[in-house]
Amino acid sequence: MSKNLRPIQLIPAAFVLILQFFTFAAGQDVELTITVDSDSPNLVKVKGSRNEFAEARLPYFLPFMSSYAGVRGIDNRISALKAFDKGGSELPLVRSESVYHAKSSIKSWICAVDLSPIKNTAAATHLSWLGTDGGIFVIDDIIPFVLASHMRRQSARIKFELPDGWKILTTEKSDGQGSFQVPNVERTVFVVGKGWSEQTINSRGSSINLLTKGDWKFTGSEAGAAITEVVEYYSYLIGSASGKDNQIVLYKLPFDVPHGEWEADSRGTTVTIASSDMPFKTQSIQRLHEQLRHEIFHLWIPNGVNLTGNYDWFYEGFALYQSLKMGVAVNRIRFDDYLDTLSRAYAIDARQTDRKSMVEASRNRWSGLNTDVYARGMLVAFLCDIAMLEASKGKRSTTDLLREIYSKHGGEARSEDGNAAILAFMKRYPELITITERYVTGAEKLEWGSLIKSAGIDADAKEGRLSVSAKLSGRQKDLLDKLGYNSWRKLANEKR
Repeated sequence: MSKNLRPIQLIPAAFVLILQFFTFAAGQDVELTITVDSDSPNLVKVKGSRNEFAEARLPYFLPFMSSYAGVRGIDNRISALKAFDKGGSELPLVRSESVYHAKSSIKSWICAVDLSPIKNTAAATHLSWLGTDGGIFVIDDIIPFVLASHMRRQSARIKFELPDGWKILTTEKSDGQGSFQVPNVERTVFVVGKGWSEQTINSRGSSINLLTKGDWKFTGSEAGAAITEVVEYYSYLIGSASGKDNQIVLYKLPFDVPHGEWEADSRGTTVTIASSDMPFKTQSIQRLHEQLRHEIFHLWIPNGVNLTGNYDWFYEGFALYQSLKMGVAVNRIRFDDYLDTLSRAYAIDARQTDRKSMVEASRNRWSGLNTDVYARGMLVAFLCDIAMLEASKGKRSTTDLLREIYSKHGGEARSEDGNAAILAFMKRYPELITITERYVTGAEKLEWGSLIKSAGIDADAKEGRLSVSAKLSGRQKDLLDKLGYNSWRKLANEKR
């Protein structure tokens, strides 16, 4: 009897597999095949096919990314582009800047992409690049956006054809047939090549795959310990990260740079850091910790929340500020370093002659306003922290604000505009209304004298350099303590 039943039992299983394949095929906007030839690994062949199930109308044009992260001319890496209709006939194309137009609907295309490393630090993490033994793909910079509406995220089913010995390392899920299902090409990273060292770190319910390449003055265990410390710190402060599988990729910049230069990007569940090393081991570990404190924060905000738009002032400014506070809390930097960093940010902001609101500056961040967004965003976070601590007598801070935002907008929360959502949260606190109106939606010169004085901090009248007041009241001592002034004493007592 069992022999007769077995074929019948296999039919539903086979049907499920067929249905699963159909779902994969029908569910993705584009089908991609990316081919890397070992003889010329920098020149990649990309084949793409528009999925008719995704949208009824096929486009007449292929728009490629022209600039990103301040790097221009990205579309000039595309060559030998050909487009085809449903019947497979080639369509003549007319180029207008970074967009290629046809006279009828485009079903598929093929092109070559030159992924030779661009000698720009921003390009080393924000864009796809390949060397002789590997590199990274961020996908959306090498394919056109083919959806009718820019309001929807572009998904893809991606297959790689790589040289012998090359690996594919990613947090994206394989469909079991050699391809990867990517729900949003703007939030994906594929690390490819050979010579990558892998290390799995488990922390707070999350699995983190650490990929490193090249010789560093710190060891793998030291890097793993730094990652664990940062993840556990933010998990305790904000809540567990929504992504169960994360990836941190650390490699040397693919061209010669001086000691200390680095660039990083946090995309989806992957953090990529391209860096030169430091002259000495202690400096190397310190720099790594600084990089991780900032970039791992982004696994929570913005990557872990369903907020859209350009609210960079918040997630970059608050990342910088939280990185500073953590550095003091775990005794990686001194409280004087914390004040000195804020002083330098103030000096940068004070030099601005054509000051923009933070909302406007974030929209134009990569058009020369990147430093402004970072500096003023961090100062806004600092002022918000003091205002919340002072108003609540030390019972709440910007940590509570971050936790509330992450709790409401994380996971499967519906999509909302980032600026509107963040400002709504901030305006729930009366003490933050003036700060947001003057320095976030407004563009006033930053004045912090009376507010920082409440926390026992003085600002030099000429340069704005911060220092702890010589005479402190009990209330000021309490607020300074909340900012981390006595963290080193607490850590010393814990070690006894």
